[in-house]
Amino acid sequence: MDELIIRSLLGQLSAAEADQLAQWREASPANERRYHDVVGVWETTSELRGAIPVRRTRAATPAVGQRIATPAPASLGRSRWLPAGLLPWAVAAAAVLTLGIALWRLLPVRGTSAPTARALEPGEFLTKAGEMRSIPLEDGSIVRLGPASRLRVLDVPDAREVWLEGRAFFAVAKQNGRPFRVRSRAAEAVVLGTRFDLRTVGDELDLVVVEGRVALSSGGRSIEVAAGERSGVANGVVSDVRPVSDTQAEVAWVGRFLVFESMPLRKVAAELTRVFGIRVEFEPGAPVDRLVTGWFGDQTVQEVLSAICLVTKASCSLQDSLATIGP
Repeated sequence: MDELIIRSLLGQLSAAEADQLAQWREASPANERRYHDVVGVWETTSELRGAIPVRRTRAATPAVGQRIATPAPASLGRSRWLPAGLLPWAVAAAAVLTLGIALWRLLPVRGTSAPTARALEPGEFLTKAGEMRSIPLEDGSIVRLGPASRLRVLDVPDAREVWLEGRAFFAVAKQNGRPFRVRSRAAEAVVLGTRFDLRTVGDELDLVVVEGRVALSSGGRSIEVAAGERSGVANGVVSDVRPVSDTQAEVAWVGRFLVFESMPLRKVAAELTRVFGIRVEFEPGAPVDRLVTGWFGDQTVQEVLSAICLVTKASCSLQDSLATIGP
């Protein structure tokens, strides 16, 4: 559907395609939000495409503009340079189309104000044995749901609450005064903004915190677990906090899943090295301190690097296992 959205912004839809897009937008509030998310990404990268105008349309009566000739979408390949000031619109389109829902949060960080509070839309997500899913929530949080697991987003007004059966990795968006609660048969975990791995089996639970702090409660006892620590629940009893020697090894099961929350580009490079095994070098003048917020699920290193360099306005090349990032 992202392709139709982008083509609608360029005025390239046929009447039938415009009707299809309108019906999709009207089908659910989530679809309408998705439409505006893609439009937001498109507008954010407009200067990199020569400021091609955006055609916003109403869901019921989308405008059908004149078709224009456009080049085929480009992608980041081996030894292909992507100078930030010379990126054609096609690169931005390719990034949106290739990364899908991953790119809607990958925007340059503007200011330090807290994100707008958004309610979670109730729903249920299931995975089969051997299957994983990346689930973006309306508040900006991302959940990587493990195999044979179930996540239910609870219908609780003015609150962020989910129910977990199985295993999931959470990257929770910070919202002042609105904690994020993960409920299960064994215990309840409460966070304000963090990354953690949670596994539940019946009345037992295991928690590993990668970043931030989590309050774990069960049987009338509550403890705080900090980054690099773990705790758990068995038979209704919360265990004492103990250190984790290698948190990344504990969450290796998530695979090629990356989450950045206001992370400087130099630290993003370290994550790319950890996940993809590539070496990243910065040229003089590269925007190493520019902040990145976003997530990726199961994309290739070429796709990830292309999108990151797009939104940070950096130039990038990839030769074998060496990535070079310049101004």
